[in-house]
Amino acid sequence: MSARSSNEPVAPMDMLFLEGLEVPCRVGCTDPERATPQSLRVEVKLYCPSLRDAALADDLERTVDYRLAGELIDAVQGREFLLIERVAETLAEVALKNPLIDHVTISVRKRRRCRDSNGPACRSRAAAMREGRDQHGRLARRPHQYA
Repeated sequence: MSARSSNEPVAPMDMLFLEGLEVPCRVGCTDPERATPQSLRVEVKLYCPSLRDAALADDLERTVDYRLAGELIDAVQGREFLLIERVAETLAEVALKNPLIDHVTISVRKRRRCRDSNGPACRSRAAAMREGRDQHGRLARRPHQYA
């Protein structure tokens, strides 16, 4: 299969989103920063080729179950990370295990520590390969965008 050129139209995707997830984990570059779990604010956008069948049939089996939010929290809770970028990648890997999800955008933001800051944040985009994953189950990655 050839790579799509930037001039080719992209098929429209339906999107489900999870906003305002509070995800506790230990993250930071220093030991003191990781000593206490922090509550990260996570936004998740799940892009699916079509959710129309699920909507028309009112069938949970044809859509992404929102219990995915709990799976995302479980994937990072109790673990330690140096970077919020790695937290975003871990969350993307969990989301892309669902075969209905074509690609995902994950935004992770630390709580602000000073008045004049919104706190550090990152955004990571990842996609499952078209026609499924390769024989090793590897995922195709799109370039990161940091916010």
